[in-house]
Amino acid sequence: MTNLRRLYPIPPDVDPLDRATHGFRQLLGLLGMLLPLLCVGWAALFPTAITDADGGLLIPDLTSVSAYYYTSAVWAFVGILVAMGLFLFTYKGYDDKAGPWDYWISTLTGAAAIGVAVFPTHPLHELLKPSWWAPWMVKVHTASALMLFVLFIIFCWALFPGKDWRLPPETVQPLSVSKRIWKYPVYHGCGLLILFCLVWAGVQLGRNGSIFWQEWLALWFFGIAWLRKGQVQWTLREGLITRPLVLGIEGVGNLLRSSLVRAARWGAQK
Repeated sequence: MTNLRRLYPIPPDVDPLDRATHGFRQLLGLLGMLLPLLCVGWAALFPTAITDADGGLLIPDLTSVSAYYYTSAVWAFVGILVAMGLFLFTYKGYDDKAGPWDYWISTLTGAAAIGVAVFPTHPLHELLKPSWWAPWMVKVHTASALMLFVLFIIFCWALFPGKDWRLPPETVQPLSVSKRIWKYPVYHGCGLLILFCLVWAGVQLGRNGSIFWQEWLALWFFGIAWLRKGQVQWTLREGLITRPLVLGIEGVGNLLRSSLVRAARWGAQK
C-alpha cells in the first residue's frame, strides 16, 4: 500500500465524501481528448479507400467523428467509447445527498457512450455498409450522441460544481447565479462551450455540412472539465506524470544493488 501511495498519492484537499479518485477522473478526461486524435491519426496512416465504377480509388469524406467507424480507426472509435462507458458505469461520485444523482447521470452517460459505439451512423459508401447494418441504427446512434453531449453539460453545470448544493443549506453561503458561475469558470465554461458546439452542429446538419470539428471540440471541452475535476493541475505541479518512470528506475536500481551485494557475499563465502 505504501508503494501505491507513492505512485498514486492523494491530493491534500480531497473531499472526504469523494468516492472517486483524481486519477480516475483524469483518465476519463484523457480518453475523451484522445478519441478524435487517435481516430484522425490512425486513419491518416492507414487510409480507407474503395474502388469506384471507373476502377479508381475513392477516399470517402469523413464529416464526423462517428464516420471513423468505417475506417481503419474503428478500433479507436469503438474501444475508447466502450472504455469510457465502462468507466462511467463504475463512477461513484460523492457519498452525500446528491450521490444518487452522480450514479444515475454517470450510468446514463456510460450507456449513451456505448450506444454511440455499438450502433453506427450512416455508412460512408454503399460498399462499406455491413450486411447487418439497418437504417434504424442511425436513429439510435443520433439519440445516443445527443444524450451523451447533453449529459456532459449536466456534469459541467451541476455535478462538478455541485459542492454548494450538496451541503446542508445552513452551511453554504448563498451566491447569486452570476457569482456561482464565476466561482467555477472552468466547469461552467466547458459546459457552455459544449452547448455551443451542439447548436453549431445542429446548424451544420441542417445545411448537410460537416460536424467533425464540433464533435472534436465538444470532446475536448469534456476532457478539460474532467481533468480539472481530477485536479490535473496538482498532478502536473507535483511532477506525478513522470513519477511511475522515476519509481521504476529506482526499483530497478535497488534490485541491481541488492543482487550485487548478494553476489559479493556469495563470493566471499567461497
